[in-house]
Amino acid sequence: MNELQFDKYLNIIKEKLSLERLNHSISVSLTAANLSFYYNQDVEKSLIAGLLHDICKPLNLEECKSLGQKYNFTFDDEDIKSPQVLHGIIGAEYVKNELLIDDENIYYAIKNHTIGRPNMREIEKIIYVADYIEPLRDDDNRLKNIRLLAYTNINKCVYYITKEIIDFLKNKNLYIHSNTINTFMFYEKYK
Repeated sequence: MNELQFDKYLNIIKEKLSLERLNHSISVSLTAANLSFYYNQDVEKSLIAGLLHDICKPLNLEECKSLGQKYNFTFDDEDIKSPQVLHGIIGAEYVKNELLIDDENIYYAIKNHTIGRPNMREIEKIIYVADYIEPLRDDDNRLKNIRLLAYTNINKCVYYITKEIIDFLKNKNLYIHSNTINTFMFYEKYK
């Protein structure tokens, strides 16, 4: 990706995201690029997916549904029960339909960055992990260990991140998407 492309996407998200969310997206993008380089994956695709992963984060449920209708995409009932994950699902559709980025790796990385899925592609795991470990997040001991794990065994890292997400959702008495549960069960073999 050339500098002009990066600037184009950066300008798009500057118009859509709060300053805090913009900084988070840039940080995820750079963390994803670093992980991609480490794991010998496509750095350019990781930069793009990381930068755009939260492009639809500011949208509410009705706005997500409206975009879904525009793109002939229907959320299933389970997605609606987990409104906190809709921005990833519709974000992937937005990037494909509005920004005309027709790349499956980028699409699935954005779509699944909040819920995961069993047997994720490498770039999906990278964005899933980068979103969780980017340096602007709290710097407690638990996160330090997960950050170290990200550079030793990304599959094991996905397992521990998913476990933490499930524990958090349980403690908040929030609905847990079946993709998240299935992700946990799939990556449990790496713990």
